[in-house]
Amino acid sequence: MSQPFSNRSLAYHPLVWFFIFLFSFSLLVYGRLSLTIQIWILFMGVVLPFFLGLAALSQPLKKEKPAWEESFLPPLSAPPSWMVIILVFMMLVSRFLLLGQSAWWPAGDEALNAFYLPFWAEHWHGALFVASSQIPSTLSQLAFFIFKLTQTPLLSVQLVPALISCATVGMAYQVARLYFSKTNALIVFLLFAFSYWPLFISWTFLPGIATPLWELILFYLLYQIKKSPDKNTGWFFLYGLALGACPYTFFSWPVLFLWSGAVVFLTGNHSAKKWAWLGAGLFITLAPYLWAISHGPYGDYFWGIAGKGQVITRLTRAKVMAEYVSSLFWGVGSGTWFPQTGGYLNVVLSACGLVGFIELFRFKRLALVWACLSAFFIFMLPGLLSRDFEGHRILLALPVLLWIVAVGIQALLVKFPKSRRLAVLVLLLGLSLVLDLKRVNNPVVNELRSEPVSNERRFSYEALKPIADHNGPGLIFTECIPNTTDYSLSCFSYPFNAAFNPKLAPEKTQWVSIFTADYYQNDLSKRFPQLRWISLPEDKHHVLALMPLTEQNRKVFLDWVPFYRFEMNLNYQFADNPSGKSRDFLLKEMMDIYPSLSKDPFIQSCFFQKLFYLYSAEKTFNLEDTWCSYTNFSDLFHAAYRNSYQNSTLSAQLLGLLILEHQDAEARKLLEKIKRNPA
Repeated sequence: MSQPFSNRSLAYHPLVWFFIFLFSFSLLVYGRLSLTIQIWILFMGVVLPFFLGLAALSQPLKKEKPAWEESFLPPLSAPPSWMVIILVFMMLVSRFLLLGQSAWWPAGDEALNAFYLPFWAEHWHGALFVASSQIPSTLSQLAFFIFKLTQTPLLSVQLVPALISCATVGMAYQVARLYFSKTNALIVFLLFAFSYWPLFISWTFLPGIATPLWELILFYLLYQIKKSPDKNTGWFFLYGLALGACPYTFFSWPVLFLWSGAVVFLTGNHSAKKWAWLGAGLFITLAPYLWAISHGPYGDYFWGIAGKGQVITRLTRAKVMAEYVSSLFWGVGSGTWFPQTGGYLNVVLSACGLVGFIELFRFKRLALVWACLSAFFIFMLPGLLSRDFEGHRILLALPVLLWIVAVGIQALLVKFPKSRRLAVLVLLLGLSLVLDLKRVNNPVVNELRSEPVSNERRFSYEALKPIADHNGPGLIFTECIPNTTDYSLSCFSYPFNAAFNPKLAPEKTQWVSIFTADYYQNDLSKRFPQLRWISLPEDKHHVLALMPLTEQNRKVFLDWVPFYRFEMNLNYQFADNPSGKSRDFLLKEMMDIYPSLSKDPFIQSCFFQKLFYLYSAEKTFNLEDTWCSYTNFSDLFHAAYRNSYQNSTLSAQLLGLLILEHQDAEARKLLEKIKRNPA
């Protein structure tokens, strides 16, 4: 165990350094200080003490074991069953308590990953990569499997990360027990179960959440390879399977693949037979990936986030790197997945983490230490080399970083008498949990806070769900707007939306709801005086309308259903179209369906705006598409506009289109019409 060094003028003591780091991180996180002062605190209170700690390290004694190899909490060397049950129960509560409810509302990219479920229920396809960015479809496929059993998209989407998170906690404990002591495994379990980063990703439906679990599986198999007899080739085959499956986790997979492969190559003189079995497993799981990328546009987004073809200055690159490093310990920011105040760790765990790094350097002659440090820095590269900040790019660093934090905690505990170590551990982790619960975006915590609903689609869902529970399914026309990046309402209302779900009978519904832009409110109110309008949060100029269905209006809304389903299918194809690939086939579909389209003014208005959006996107991002021209679409634009509500928004869009297409005579004619009818 670490001893203070007393033969030099500067002595390193873990407790002293811990409090220096804790004080410095507290100032950086909670102090309202200028950037200049923060830089000075960072240098004088974090960077300088860290390197002074390295310089003042004493060499370990000849028979001294690293702290992570010793169990020095005797009462917990074999924890009683009641304690295990309580800890596991608390972990499960934090992941499963509000499952199926809207307390956690997957929106944005999370909802996009869920939007495939209703369409796959009708026509499933086993695409390995989905969406414009061609992300792995693994999470969506898992959610779809659950959806087939539950028929509830919201529950299916929430259950996947909850299960992955629990599996990650269990695997982290198992790996720690293989490599380290029981004390270390206990601390690792507590960190993976109850610290900010693991809690945060346990309620996140994005592909990156699977990377820590897959990394830990490779660590487990790596241990088995090291300990397996010479004639045992089964573990090599399993390792090859797991290694070849890395591309199905997230874009950061290359660093895990290369590091894991290099470790096997460097850690033993394995026979040709073992390499053959590893290669066989690798081929089985890697072959579908190689086939998919050879028949698709995979990789454009991958190189795009790395900044290929973009001018990225050294200052910008340094700023991005600083954001990733600071996000671990103290940083605050606004990027995707950027942690709340305090970093992915908090001030307590950050201080323990730096003590852990110093402790590792004290035993730098051990191969395990270099494997750990190399893994941490290599697993940070997907973030450090990208053009901007997205936290899930560095998720691979999470297991290694939390283990280093555990090492730091152990280095502190050995400085206390045995009778006080358990109390100190409870104090450290208890304080850490309090700091994290104040800021983690976990639905259980949010429910306790009673925060108002800020997402307009979740707000709409919570208004519609009780009505559906009482009156049965309704006709819910979601996303009657030109475009959206949030399909959450469409996806999660699917079980009680007869306009979308083909298993429900639209003609038997008793109510209707419309989610649309606020500039349609006057036209729809005049036409349907019974509509009740609900104001929505976020101020995105959207409104929600509700109305009972009667014999007088039922046919009108039933006539909307075919176009609504067509529009949902357009949205699905648009969302799943790879970045950089032409979307002219969507315009062709709109052109083909128009002759059979209802002449209802609201349907025609929605058609016009969808056509305008897709046409503009194609003209902007696919300049080589000569078929997408005003000559080919002028009649379609004018016909849809003529049958629409012709409100100010639609008129302005058509006028802008005519001007951009240099149709001056038509533009002047429309402008005169607008002047004669200003309303």
